[in-house]
Parts: sequence; C-alpha cells; structure tokens
Amino acid sequence: ISDKDFRQVFSGLQSLSEKHNIPLREQRTDRSDAPRAAAPAAPIRENPAQTMRRLRRKYPAEMKEIMALREENPKEFTRRLQELNRKDRAAAGKK
Repeated sequence: ISDKDFRQVFSGLQSLSEKHNIPLREQRTDRSDAPRAAAPAAPIRENPAQTMRRLRRKYPAEMKEIMALREENPKEFTRRLQELNRKDRAAAGKK
C-alpha cells in the first residue's frame, strides 16, 4: 500500500468510525523509524559455571554435601545451591 492509499483508507475508516461513534485507537503520526522509549537493560547475570567454581572455592564442605544431592534429589540440590548462593551474595553485599 502506498502512502496515498493508506491515507485514503485511514480517512475513510476514520469517517466511518465517527459516523457510528466507534473510537479508533490512537495512531502514531510521526511515521519515523526513531525508537520509542528504550526498554531498561536486563541485569547482567553471572555465568553459572563461574558461580559453581566460586562457591566450591569459598565453601568446599557445604558444596561437597550439596553436590552429593545432585543425582538423588535434584530439587533439594537446587534449593540448597540457591540458598548458599544467596548467603554468599548477601555476605558480599550484592543483590
């Protein structure tokens, strides 16, 4: 559809909507390729392998217990690993 056709179609649609009291949703008028408000950047996440290495280095005894759960109880393994990670991040003053 060319710009002229679009304008004709839109004006016809607008006149019909006014005639029947049906509101049209607001259209962009600038037609530019300029981006709208930028979305906030996602927080940078630590690489999971780095997290595991860091936790193994700082808490060898706890990680040995947690790693023993990996095969037999994956849910408990995940819960305890996340708990240890939260504890470590709180100690470091991170979120």
